[in-house]
Amino acid sequence: MITNLTEMLGDDQYEDWAEDMLYELIEEKETKAFVKAFNKAADERATYRIGEAIDLEN
Repeated sequence: MITNLTEMLGDDQYEDWAEDMLYELIEEKETKAFVKAFNKAADERATYRIGEAIDLEN
């Protein structure tokens, strides 16, 4: 998500703006907290997990 946003918003910025933003944001505690919350929500709503049998009837 961060990569997509920085690439989208970086089109009108200087050449390495997106990379600079990514490296500045990636280690922020807020970014890490968001990624943790996002992964938790995604895990809780997953429709398939590696190693599980696939239900072909539903």
